Amino acid sequence: MRTYEVEFKSTTYRHYYVEARNEAEAEEKAMEQLQTEGEASPCWVENAEVERVEDTKTGNTWQGNGQLED
Repeated sequence: MRTYEVEFKSTTYRHYYVEARNEAEAEEKAMEQLQTEGEASPCWVENAEVERVEDTKTGNTWQGNGQLED
């Protein structure tokens, strides 16, 4: 018999549209929605990271690292 290492990766995305004054407030409001909607498992919510924030009017996009994307 041989020994094998098997690695699994699962990536899913959720999108929220929120009214906010700036990207930081948008992140906060979206996180509140994520935590209260009840569809994502507690583990999923705990491991969630912001991938990007987009201003739907201007199209400006901020990556999860806080940098404006060109």
